[in-house]
Amino acid sequence: IAIPNNVRLRCVGWNKEQGYIACGGDDGLLKVLKLEAASGGGKDGSKALGLAAPSTLSMNQALEGHSGQIQVVVWNSAHQKLTSSDSSGLIIVWMLYKGSWYEEMINNRNRSVVRGMAWNSDGQKICIVYEDGAVIVGSVDGNRIWGKELKGQQLTGVEWSPDSNLLLFSHTNGEIHVYDNAGNFVSAVSDQCTSVQSAASDECTCVQSVTSDQCTFVQSVTSDQCTCVQSVTSDQCTCVQSVTSDQCTCVQSVTSDECTCVQSAASDQCTCVLSAVSDQCTCVQSRVQVQCLGTSVGSGALVVGLSWYHGQYGHVEPDCPVLAICYDNGRMQLMRNEGDDMPILIDTGMTVVSAQWNHNGSVIAVAGRLQLAAAADKDCNVVQFYTPFGEHMRTLKVPGQELTGCSWEGSSLRIALAVDAFIYFANIRPDYRWCYFTNTVVYTYTRPDRAETCVTFWDTTNNEHYVKYIKYLMGMVASHDHCVLSVRTDDGSGQFGLIICNAIGTPVDSKYIDIEPLHVAMTANYVFAASKDNFYMWQFKAPQSHSSVGVASSAKSDRAEKMYHVDDSPSGSEHNVREGEMLYEATSDPVCCACASKRLLLLGRESGMVQVYSLPRVALTARYTLQCRPHRLALNSDSTRLAIIDITGLMTLMDLESKGSAGIGGEGQVMKFERKDVWDVCWASDNPEMFALMEKTKMCIFKNMDPEQPIPSSGYLCSFKDLEVTAVLLDEVMQDPEFLNADHVLTLEAKSLRDTRQLLEKVSIKDAAAFIEENPHPRLWRLLGEAALQKLDLDNAESAFVRCKDYPMIQMVKRVAAIHSDNIRKAEVAAHFKKYEEAERLYLDMERRDLAVALRRKLGDWFRVVQLLKSGPAGDDATMEEALNNIGHYYADRQQWDEAVKQFEQAHNHQMLARCYYQLENFDGLESLVKNLPEGSSLLPAVADMFASVGMSEQAVTAYMKCNKVKDAIDTCVLLNQWQKAVELARQYNVTETGGLLGRYAEVLLQKGNKLQAIELFRRADKLKDAAKLLYKIAEEESEKKLHPLRIKKIYVLAAQLVMEHNSKMAKAMKDVGGSRSAALIGMYDDPTHIDVSAVMEAETGAVRKFLDSPWRGAEAYHFLLLTQRQLYEGYVDAAMKTCLHLREYETIIPARDIFSLLALSSCANRAFATCSKAFIKLEGLPNITDEERERYEDLAMSIFVKYAPKDSRSNRAECTSCETMIPDWVSTCPSCNTKFAACVVTGRPIMDSSAAWTCPGCRHSAMQQDITMRSHCPLCHTVIAAQ
Repeated sequence: IAIPNNVRLRCVGWNKEQGYIACGGDDGLLKVLKLEAASGGGKDGSKALGLAAPSTLSMNQALEGHSGQIQVVVWNSAHQKLTSSDSSGLIIVWMLYKGSWYEEMINNRNRSVVRGMAWNSDGQKICIVYEDGAVIVGSVDGNRIWGKELKGQQLTGVEWSPDSNLLLFSHTNGEIHVYDNAGNFVSAVSDQCTSVQSAASDECTCVQSVTSDQCTFVQSVTSDQCTCVQSVTSDQCTCVQSVTSDQCTCVQSVTSDECTCVQSAASDQCTCVLSAVSDQCTCVQSRVQVQCLGTSVGSGALVVGLSWYHGQYGHVEPDCPVLAICYDNGRMQLMRNEGDDMPILIDTGMTVVSAQWNHNGSVIAVAGRLQLAAAADKDCNVVQFYTPFGEHMRTLKVPGQELTGCSWEGSSLRIALAVDAFIYFANIRPDYRWCYFTNTVVYTYTRPDRAETCVTFWDTTNNEHYVKYIKYLMGMVASHDHCVLSVRTDDGSGQFGLIICNAIGTPVDSKYIDIEPLHVAMTANYVFAASKDNFYMWQFKAPQSHSSVGVASSAKSDRAEKMYHVDDSPSGSEHNVREGEMLYEATSDPVCCACASKRLLLLGRESGMVQVYSLPRVALTARYTLQCRPHRLALNSDSTRLAIIDITGLMTLMDLESKGSAGIGGEGQVMKFERKDVWDVCWASDNPEMFALMEKTKMCIFKNMDPEQPIPSSGYLCSFKDLEVTAVLLDEVMQDPEFLNADHVLTLEAKSLRDTRQLLEKVSIKDAAAFIEENPHPRLWRLLGEAALQKLDLDNAESAFVRCKDYPMIQMVKRVAAIHSDNIRKAEVAAHFKKYEEAERLYLDMERRDLAVALRRKLGDWFRVVQLLKSGPAGDDATMEEALNNIGHYYADRQQWDEAVKQFEQAHNHQMLARCYYQLENFDGLESLVKNLPEGSSLLPAVADMFASVGMSEQAVTAYMKCNKVKDAIDTCVLLNQWQKAVELARQYNVTETGGLLGRYAEVLLQKGNKLQAIELFRRADKLKDAAKLLYKIAEEESEKKLHPLRIKKIYVLAAQLVMEHNSKMAKAMKDVGGSRSAALIGMYDDPTHIDVSAVMEAETGAVRKFLDSPWRGAEAYHFLLLTQRQLYEGYVDAAMKTCLHLREYETIIPARDIFSLLALSSCANRAFATCSKAFIKLEGLPNITDEERERYEDLAMSIFVKYAPKDSRSNRAECTSCETMIPDWVSTCPSCNTKFAACVVTGRPIMDSSAAWTCPGCRHSAMQQDITMRSHCPLCHTVIAAQ
């Protein structure tokens, strides 16, 4: 695009979201442009998608407002705003309104020039830096957030961190400072690009790339060695300096270029200069200091590129560099974060003006000028592309005098370049990691929420896809029915993996290897992985590869896996190949590409050499020398011709079997064929002389090097077969990789196929056959046969199918010829060519409804089958049921269960009906189905399982009993905790295994710690005694914790109630069977569902056995303990003391320390010091207390009894109702007649007169009548007291 009036451009910016392009230049020039793809760009609109579609300039608006030279333009894509500034310091924010751009805000500081502006990742903030050190951060609505003056500092640029928490400022001295988002200084970025590299650091890596020439310099402090490798086409130079021995070795493998090596022992420096025409490499090694990027290092380099990838589209690898800092002298460092102390250092060898990441951080473009050595005063505009790891990918030469800026398109498929008074656009063809086999496209992309690479297997036939996530994926290649994925392991072993996958992404074989698989080739049975120095052959195992075992059986068994060095010349034997450490020696000519066929393996090397190996024995048969560095190799179907694409996109062909081609060491016979700007090529799988290539944005098909008319397309070539090229529009796929569109797979036809179709439409079969005779191809004969068959020209059809060896179609022709009716012939042919409506119409016109039904049955169109059967007699009931069943399955597969029920009911398919009812949760329908099923039906157990799965035990039991599966019914009851029903069934049908089931289930519950569930299990199973035992055990455990006495009492009460209920049931059972107590004791009464308690519980303690004999004793103990506490807190100290005296009978349940401590407290409060003294004596005599505690008891007793004599202040006495002896009113047993008095559960006092006592009907405990009158429940067991 030319700028009017030849106004020179200074900057360019491409809106990543909406596609607007802003360019600024001299004299206040500011324009906004927009390129849009025209609709229906070609004859077939689907073929002209993406980059191949013609573009039109839909907007070309000049923005007026600036007068000076535009220096900075930045886009806010999130809010559709453009910010620009000129040489006078004027800043204008532009907004889009009704299709045009207008001024929204203006700012002019009038003190300095704006050197950088940057919006943060979400477009909410902008940071503006001025040359004089002023920094302003504002919001998107124009409000100033904060400002800062950096005194004495001159700024040149600014960049936000991806999370908007940090700001990077570049200074005129080349330094980068880090500030937080509030303007506070954080740190300085380590600048290793323009500073001197000290030996204190461990390692420095510098990668130099000029056009296609690369120089790698590695400094190791430990060994003080410097290696410099210069690659210029086929020229290589290696220089190794050893400080200890002061030796320099220079190896030059160039025929015409010279290499000079100078060694200075005084300064221990080695200089290696390669005096080629335009290629130079200088490396200086010092004992103390290493200058990493040449000899012209010094301060003062300006930062011209400051780009931090935001990470919104994921990363190519975990922890890959995202921050690029580029200087005008060509130095660049790539960092993982602002604190990365081991950045990747690059010397581009050019004067840089701009550096920018693409949209997903996989490529960084560096634009500038390169000075050619041939003419010192002549510069060349170039854009160099690098990976995040510093690997040079490609160099783009740009015409014009001065390149001033570059900007990526939003999808990174194009790049805009500001050159002089023009905007140049370059198409970018990404090297996607993808492959194609068996109608499956495998492609990869990254997601910001996952560190792994997402690998999608897309079945283009059914438009289905399968996704796998693989970490550290390196590449992939496919052949026949499988693909191989090369990965790097993350276990620190340094190994790499090869994974063989089928079309749905399922791994079928894998192998770990020790070499880095930079280049991988694959055949039907072998995988070849090549590093720079070695290549590895592996015969993988796959279900389809068994047929190849016989072919490989002639080789030795160890041939299935073998490693070779690229410099060796293997002859198929074991004697002339390297082994051991020599196998991994570095080569001076690394491998740069590889390809393979069934017969040959070809390896391309950076020098331009191509090595040919025969397979499967891997014998070197030829070496060919090219005049370029190959980038991609492709063999034709019979391995006779080789297509070569070099790193500049130039494609040539080589004849591998020409008589003039030389053997080992020869140059081969390069054919007279050359095409520029080629980025993809694909040979036809059925014709060794046909191939298709992608050249810029068009596809060309060649037959014997004669081109056909090019077709506009930007698709990546998948396959070429039957004169049809299959291509996939990966650019469009990558825009939304998770939602696939079948239109992104193109089928492009060769010219001969298109011409034959037109001929068959316009001329006769005979004339078309004559044309095909001149241009024979099986696909054309098949097309002719199909056309003749449609016209019922059976003789010509059969002849054409014979010519293309299509035996199924020959049989089809014979079958049609055997039909006597022309209408049936037409219908059969129409059905074959998928014209089913026409075929059915012909059948119905002939009143052959049965044939129409058969056609629809074969197609699986069951809806139409039902319509045909209902509209007239054409089949029996079995056919109708088959159709209804298939329609029901159609709805069931789509989970439309209501519609499926209707079909299965008509088809009387009870099995599927049960499934549909279950999915619909229509259990009433399932019950009615059980009633309608005959006894013993095989479907009943399945229906019972459905009921059991949702907890409907009664219905499940009914279904099981109807098919006479009593044991399953009992098991279901046990599973659903319906123990009473299980016991009833067991007794009714004399099943004796129920007790064991209960025991096992209880054991499982106890092992899991679910004691309460086990108790509920026993209670529901009417095993009350066993439940009580567990409750007593739980009460003992809770007693040891001393936390909740009320809870412990409740547990004891529940256990006692269960024991009482058990005893009453036992007494009733003995009465019903007419037994006696002695009969029960000697085991005459046998419980058929007895549970072995020892298998469920641990051994019973003596306390548990005592509780079974006196079930209320534990509840009594804690009841009186709580009563004592309550009385004490309420101030009834005398009642509390008397209750506590009664509590002494429960020392086996409540610790004696607690009882006597409470007694000492209550008696002291009651001034009964004699009782208190006895309590202290008990406490001091406790055997399980420490000496310290005993001493504290003694001290406390001393402090009390020093003041008070150990005498009770008062003592009430009462008369024993048996012997009339006066006794204290708190004793529970008369000392004269040993009469025992029950304790009142309300007050705790002994009941002397039993005639005035009330007895609880539940627990059989007593209370004084006057004390119980105002209560509604028993204080001990909480039984409701009946109103009197």
